[in-house]
Amino acid sequence: MTQFNNMGKLEIIDLSAAYHIKKEKKDSVVLRHLNLTINSNEFVVIVGKSGCGKTTLLKCIAGFQVYAGKILKDGVDIENIKTKDRNLSYVTQYNRLFPMKTVFDNIAFPLKMANSSYEEINSRVEEIAKLLNIELLLARKPRQLSVGQQQRVCIAKALIKEADIVLMDEPFSGQDAPLREELCNILKDVSKKSNSTFIYVTHDSNEALKLADKIVVIGDNGKIEQVGSTSDIILNPKNNFVKEMFKDSNVLSRDMVNRND
Repeated sequence: MTQFNNMGKLEIIDLSAAYHIKKEKKDSVVLRHLNLTINSNEFVVIVGKSGCGKTTLLKCIAGFQVYAGKILKDGVDIENIKTKDRNLSYVTQYNRLFPMKTVFDNIAFPLKMANSSYEEINSRVEEIAKLLNIELLLARKPRQLSVGQQQRVCIAKALIKEADIVLMDEPFSGQDAPLREELCNILKDVSKKSNSTFIYVTHDSNEALKLADKIVVIGDNGKIEQVGSTSDIILNPKNNFVKEMFKDSNVLSRDMVNRND
């Protein structure tokens, strides 16, 4: 088994991916010749419209989707490495908690599966619960939690592994605007205290601007339109597609960029 050294750099080289459509007896290409470098400890947001291949890219990284090209993790080609050996966490809006387990046991589950010691489990659960402000909920069952609290537990469960890379596929989609903003603020704060690399998928440009160190815009043709910082994307969009994608965020974002300069 290939061993990684608590790093999280990804190099995506000429990556293409397609799905086979049985009824039409043909392949539908979703991603086309992507080239992208994601550095260790970056918070990278993949943004694009529905159906552009954002989720497919995460599935390729996780090992759930076949692809052409290469994905290197810390210089190692991961194509033939099993998902469980890639040191990843994967969070979606559909994450499910074990209904009969307490919050503590839900969060601790990945550590128990790794045969961690009782002392380590207690220490790590308490630490991540404090970061997410859910330490008073550890004895409760999921049904006793609000939607926002359940999402925090899901995040805690994903982060407790201390995975090299955390993949997040629209985890807050479907929540109302105030709750999305609250969860984004919590995630951004927690990510700064983490050693993980975050790759976050969304179609929401405001969410991308709030979270990202680096934004990757994927077009409707499954190709990368632009990669850059928040200021790059807002102040220097490479084409009309990128400009249109972020047009509703421009006023707020320009103020934000000016404050950060």
